Amino acid sequence: MSLTPSEQPNDVALRSLNSPSSKHRRPPMFTIDLQVSTAEDGGERVQRFSYSHDPSQFVEHPLTMFDAMLSSIRNIVKLERLLMEDLFWSHDPTLEVVRPVEEWVQTLRRGISANLARAVSPLSGYLSTYAAGLL
Repeated sequence: MSLTPSEQPNDVALRSLNSPSSKHRRPPMFTIDLQVSTAEDGGERVQRFSYSHDPSQFVEHPLTMFDAMLSSIRNIVKLERLLMEDLFWSHDPTLEVVRPVEEWVQTLRRGISANLARAVSPLSGYLSTYAAGLL
């Protein structure tokens, strides 16, 4: 028995990440597109596949954000200073927070870096798969 296209079940439903039905889903943390670029090589036009973003940015950017987070939490003023405005304060007392030089923080940062680098490494192989098709 053969089904007509209108009778076949629709197993795949494409939805936009911004559609109301995808409110429970989180948008992707990173997006990268495969693109074809044309370049001159020895007077000859050559087409190459490349990514819309440098894959190394997927390692560097989260580490930059991690460092910025560590830097920004050092400046959190204690609540007492904000509540007791009429008292004379010679300085702004800040919360005691972790320092970037602490061993466990450095270990965590190295682990994040290693995991991100491992996650990005298949991208070069994926790109070479498509490059073979342009030859």
